[in-house]
Amino acid sequence: MISGYRGAKYFCDREKEVALVSEAIANQRNITLYSHRRMGKSVLIQHVLRKMERRGYQCLSLDIYSTSNLKHFLQKLSEAVSVAKIKDNELLIMKILKSLGASLTLDPLTGLPSLDLTLVPKEKVYASLRQIFSMLADQRKRIVVAIDEFQEVLNYADDINVEAEIRSITQDYPNIVFLFSGSQKHLMLDMFSNARRPFFQSTQMVELNEISNNLYKKFIVARLKEYGKILNQEVMDLVMEDSLRHTFYTQYLLNRLFGNAEGPGKAVEIDLGLYRKVFSELTDEQETLAHSYRKLLTRQQWQLFKAFAGETFVKQPLGHAFQVKYGLPASSSISRSLKSLMDKDLIIDCGDSGLRIFDVFLLRYLQKSSFR
Repeated sequence: MISGYRGAKYFCDREKEVALVSEAIANQRNITLYSHRRMGKSVLIQHVLRKMERRGYQCLSLDIYSTSNLKHFLQKLSEAVSVAKIKDNELLIMKILKSLGASLTLDPLTGLPSLDLTLVPKEKVYASLRQIFSMLADQRKRIVVAIDEFQEVLNYADDINVEAEIRSITQDYPNIVFLFSGSQKHLMLDMFSNARRPFFQSTQMVELNEISNNLYKKFIVARLKEYGKILNQEVMDLVMEDSLRHTFYTQYLLNRLFGNAEGPGKAVEIDLGLYRKVFSELTDEQETLAHSYRKLLTRQQWQLFKAFAGETFVKQPLGHAFQVKYGLPASSSISRSLKSLMDKDLIIDCGDSGLRIFDVFLLRYLQKSSFR
């Protein structure tokens, strides 16, 4: 399994982060959870929300990654309210939506609600947003609203400062706990740690990093054993090293190994030979992506991108040694190219480890190939 929340049994570790977020919610503190993409942030949120629901909380979850304005935000919020089946005010929310001129229908295939706000005047959207939050604040249950990919509000094509407006809502309805999460660390940190921004120091900050090496190994061995798959220590170490313990890439690699481990006996060993075969196939599949980046990036950006592949982690990208080793241009040119690559999330900052290419499998492909 490589996507979605499948229950506590398939949720590995994150005990510290789960405890921090759960305690903050219980004590009415808003939270900001941030990490790089594909680190398991969304699954952690669902795990925490299920836990809080068992404690009697009413939890709403909306992913605003695909939204581009406040109207889309309202659409996601309204659909989340419908999914949560908040019964106390079902008629009220329908009244709010009707006053907007919006229509709420159910998808015949998924059964999920779908809201059409096409004809809703822009000036009514913010007022209706406040009406819905007011309705939520009046609930008899304690409310948690989790907004994933929150950095997207920075790109909204609205006349008002959406960031400031949502901050105002959190202040006006303090009995609702807000969980903001995002996968562009530099944007999330600036939004919540910059004294000039509306959300400055308004939430508890929680960062999600790699799962502990030993705990991850124990979890993997236990889950594979249930299906008669045995992962020897050498292969386990290679999985951790080659995937950099970046959650998605680790789990995707294991998924491919699992699917290729077949045999007549009850127990099948995933040995070094099988690992090399699967990992080679997986990295070879990145060739098309590498060609795409080669065409999309400028010559200097591509040159710097390949240089990062040569090092895995780079601590001093503007340093003389790195520049000379890979025949890079002047530091000013490197700086411009690096900013562009980081803005595109092609290069990410991994703290004390340094900077690296985000896509682990593409990184490994570039390292093993002579691709130019």
